[in-house]
Amino acid sequence: MKFKVSFIGDSYAGKTSLISRGTDNIFSASQPTIGVDFRIKTYLIDGIKAKVLFWDTVGAQRFRPLTIHLYRSNFIHNEDANAICLCFSLENKRSLEDLHFWINDLKNYNGSGKVYLIGCKSDIAC
Repeated sequence: MKFKVSFIGDSYAGKTSLISRGTDNIFSASQPTIGVDFRIKTYLIDGIKAKVLFWDTVGAQRFRPLTIHLYRSNFIHNEDANAICLCFSLENKRSLEDLHFWINDLKNYNGSGKVYLIGCKSDIAC
């Protein structure tokens, strides 16, 4: 079984750190993603191997066309994400306010993936 999970949201929302924790069980404050990165982790669930591809998208406004291209490419080739994690930072009000931009993108380009809203950085939020 193969699953694709895409993480989207503003820069510094915590997407890369969340993926690192989930795939490698490490935490490190990271630099912003440039372009698109992905990691693969295989899980054994009830004796069945499940390969999960974690797609880490760029959050910076200036790279928005690249993220939109990723949506379109996945949609055209019928490779929609099984899940989309829409991430925002609990310590940055702006990343919460910017959710409407990401939600509009999802309405326009998301195929049939489930969307999950994730508040990141609860450990440092006031």
